Amino acid sequence: NLAGSGLTYAPGDALGVWHENPPVVVHDVLQALRLDGEQSVEIDGAVKPLRDWLATTRELTRLTRPFLAQQAGRSQDAALAEVLQPGHEAALRHTLKDLQVVDVLQRCPADWDAKAFVQALRPLAPRLYSIASSMDAVGEEAHLAVALIDYELERKRRVGAASSHLASLTGEQAQVRVFVEPNERFRLP
Repeated sequence: NLAGSGLTYAPGDALGVWHENPPVVVHDVLQALRLDGEQSVEIDGAVKPLRDWLATTRELTRLTRPFLAQQAGRSQDAALAEVLQPGHEAALRHTLKDLQVVDVLQRCPADWDAKAFVQALRPLAPRLYSIASSMDAVGEEAHLAVALIDYELERKRRVGAASSHLASLTGEQAQVRVFVEPNERFRLP
């Protein structure tokens, strides 16, 4: 329901969703790090518990090459370091696509302090979903078709951040921060 938001869209536009990381993902990361989620962390003048940094401001389900490089250095894991070397692009693509931060932390344990870990992670990015409706038909609403990402990897449950966040919202009063991402290249005649 977009009533009162001032947001409008056209066919072809996307709805950007600012989500939070699922609590189970945050819990698993903290457990792998052996760090206290209530520990205060200050970054750029902002102070909040480590758990809040991980839940609301950092990517935990999408790996980056810079994070892998830092993890490889801290863990001294030869296999992880090898994936980052020239000539191993296929293995790197597989790692970045199929694994999450917690998978790397569990496979290649390393010592991190809370602030360094938060700084090593990419900022949380909104997810874009194609809008599956027309304002001409539904008024001040936006309809989405969202596939819930939920799978098992090595007998451990893995979930998608944004799809799980959306699926966890219950009741008509539930709210999520959204924005419209226009797509000027796609317009109906």
